[in-house]
Amino acid sequence: MYRIQTDDNQLSVYNHNLFFHKIIPSILLDDEVEIDLTLVETEITNHSEELHSYVIHYSNAAEKINLSIQMDTYKDGLIAYIKSNLPIDSFKNTRTFLSNCSIKLRVSNLDVSEGFMANYLFSKWWTRPQFGKHVSNLKPKTQSLLWKCNSEYHHLLPLTDDQNKTELSSDGEELIISICPYSGGLTNISSTLFVLGKGDDPYELTRETTERGFDVLNSCGKPAKDRKFPNILEYLGWCTWDAFYHEVDSEKIIKKAREFKQKELPVKWLMIDDGWSETKDNKLLSFREEAAKFPSGLKKTINILKSEYDFLKVGVWHAFTGYWQGIHPDSDLVTTMKDSLYKTNSGRIFPSPVEQKGFAFWSEWHNYLKKQGVDFVKVDNQSALLDYVKYQMPIGEAAKNAHESLEASVGLHFGSTIINCMGMSLEQLWHRPMTAVSRNSDDFYPNKEQNFKEHAMQNAYNSLYHRNFIWGDWDMWWTQHEHAVNNAVLRAVSGGPVYISDPLEATDAKQLWPLILSDGRVLRCDQGGVPTEDCIMRDPNEEAIPLKIWNTSGESAVIAAFNVNLYQLDVRGEVGPKDIPSLKGNDFIIFDHFEQKAYRLDHSSTLPLTLKDNEVKIFVLVPIKEGFASCGLLDKYTSTAAIEKQYDYGNRKVVILKGGGGLFGFYSQKEPKEVLVCGQPVNVHLLDQLYTVHIEAVESEVLIEIVID
Repeated sequence: MYRIQTDDNQLSVYNHNLFFHKIIPSILLDDEVEIDLTLVETEITNHSEELHSYVIHYSNAAEKINLSIQMDTYKDGLIAYIKSNLPIDSFKNTRTFLSNCSIKLRVSNLDVSEGFMANYLFSKWWTRPQFGKHVSNLKPKTQSLLWKCNSEYHHLLPLTDDQNKTELSSDGEELIISICPYSGGLTNISSTLFVLGKGDDPYELTRETTERGFDVLNSCGKPAKDRKFPNILEYLGWCTWDAFYHEVDSEKIIKKAREFKQKELPVKWLMIDDGWSETKDNKLLSFREEAAKFPSGLKKTINILKSEYDFLKVGVWHAFTGYWQGIHPDSDLVTTMKDSLYKTNSGRIFPSPVEQKGFAFWSEWHNYLKKQGVDFVKVDNQSALLDYVKYQMPIGEAAKNAHESLEASVGLHFGSTIINCMGMSLEQLWHRPMTAVSRNSDDFYPNKEQNFKEHAMQNAYNSLYHRNFIWGDWDMWWTQHEHAVNNAVLRAVSGGPVYISDPLEATDAKQLWPLILSDGRVLRCDQGGVPTEDCIMRDPNEEAIPLKIWNTSGESAVIAAFNVNLYQLDVRGEVGPKDIPSLKGNDFIIFDHFEQKAYRLDHSSTLPLTLKDNEVKIFVLVPIKEGFASCGLLDKYTSTAAIEKQYDYGNRKVVILKGGGGLFGFYSQKEPKEVLVCGQPVNVHLLDQLYTVHIEAVESEVLIEIVID
């Protein structure tokens, strides 16, 4: 349990040793004056075995300003709260808190010398990782800080409650914890600051701190484990964005659908991205589609896609703010929807972030879209909300209200199926009520040099904290591209949706079949993919080490390894069962997909790994039980994800596949006597250490029986 002490009239937090040294608060006023405070007293309000609560009081007598910090410590964590009020004098000018940063806590001598990995906002929408061994280098707007000290992990997770946002940064020497309402005229601050946790397992630790944060906030949000992944995103999809950008139209969409059908590629959902709607001056004009692009209407286009080209669902894109710059002042919407719109001090108009008011706007638009046959939406530009409400209302309040209004409508009209996008700021993450999927990184840029290396880094390391809030979408990609295989493997291990954005006549179907079954179902892993522990605190862009991302599929696991070194160096490492903390067993089969080679290893053994520039490998790890291991469909990247169920009846093993189409492989210490597929005997071949049988492409379940002497 963390301990709180006040030494030399300064607040400190102890773990085994001094941990947070000298936490010094200061107040920032709207005239940009910073006021220091003095510790007055400490009171213990709870001291049970499970929980210790401390309230530390500060004041500045001359300025008549009071502040209190409450710290609740429990078994492996700490929760911090803060309160402060400014004096109001009837005969003097009232001073108010600075909007961008109302209160600062300076933390001295935080020991991160064993390494840290932080995730910071490098734009208003997206985060990326930062690595270091001194907190003085910490970037502004850091949203998650994981570090190691005395061989123990610690995770500091800032909170955004229904008013204020906490941000981490450095002043060049010390850790700075800032309380930011982003609203002017405030004389009182009362906020939940952060969750701090410790543990031996960084994956469990980050999950626990996030879930604790939701418990403490008790707001509209909830952790990823309580969100339902949308059924349609279990299938392969296609998005118009990188295919056509803003030049999307009905004719091009139908041509691409025809191409998929000719190639017998089971793309089951389609997203009509930005460019379809009626806009002017980068602002929304109406709820309708642009007539010149959809001359027969959006409804007819969608009917053709579903009736002639076998798409199960069609979605459309729109912005959280109506369009990129809001709603056009000359639009009829300004009149017809006036009660559900908000006009900023700068004159921009967008769906209201006032409680319950924005719902009518979204419901009217979504009702129109549903009548056109639209089944779900992608909602972009979410973290731009701060630009719209800054200085006018607290960002926590605005985010909570805006998401509740949007998601109420999406729930009513689209069964809560949405791809949230451009929304990785904390005010978005803590305030989504129920939707399950959000983009996990900046865009895939097909023509940007070395983009894959940055894209892989962002997705892998962002997922370490982001997957605990929501299911991560690792973005669309191209199948005809110099890094098509790398992108395919990255999506295979992502645990999220798989969809492409190929232009016309530019889809290479062979890049997709290792990811899907014959009916288009994605062989999706169990959770968000994350870096293996040996590279969590290291930067594979800068060091000659592989970026390794792991995930699970039932009792088995998968590890993808990439060379993302920015200097074209060969990278070296190792791969083995110990990379997967949840993997149970003593002996394993490790299958190298690209080499089509199997290895038998015990839990502590590893395989050496060398990757040339931009090279990629993917391994499936399967526990051996009673001399047997089912490895699934070997021509799929996540081969064991093709297994629906398996049963062990002694000398008779039964495996049920989700569908057919590929090479089924299994390990058996004893030679199999007979293998039956759907009751019929089949030929068995030996591939390295695995036995294999060919499975015909069928969309129904496949029953495999293996009889062993």
